[in-house]
Amino acid sequence: MVWADSGIVYVPSRPYLLTVMIEKKLKENVNDSEVNELFKNISQEIYNYVANYD
Repeated sequence: MVWADSGIVYVPSRPYLLTVMIEKKLKENVNDSEVNELFKNISQEIYNYVANYD
């Protein structure tokens, strides 16, 4: 199974497009809430980096 999400993020003077894809291996037991939390964490990390980049 593969989850994917994309979005345009508007940081002042630095808008960017983010696409994240996550693939579950056959033997892994992953639920939607875990995947959503991973999407959130990845997005937050990138936003913090872009917003604070000098």
